[in-house]
Amino acid sequence: MKVLNIYHTKDTNEIVFIGKMFQSKRPFYIQPLSSDIFNIYVVDNLSNELCWIPMKNFKKKVRLLEKCNEKIALPIIHSFNDD
Repeated sequence: MKVLNIYHTKDTNEIVFIGKMFQSKRPFYIQPLSSDIFNIYVVDNLSNELCWIPMKNFKKKVRLLEKCNEKIALPIIHSFNDD
């Protein structure tokens, strides 16, 4: 998800992220081993529709970098939720 806004709901007292979902992902590299082992992906095809996800449902944060017209999602290691 590309987060565009953060909202606090008064009725449920939840924090939700509002944004658009990437519709495709693939490993950034496959040799000598696949980058999906490290949760590193090339993401693409951002949806046109907005959606919202409660903060408690997020498993990890990533940093989006652009290289050679590709968007690379790199995990922020301290943000992993092993629940």
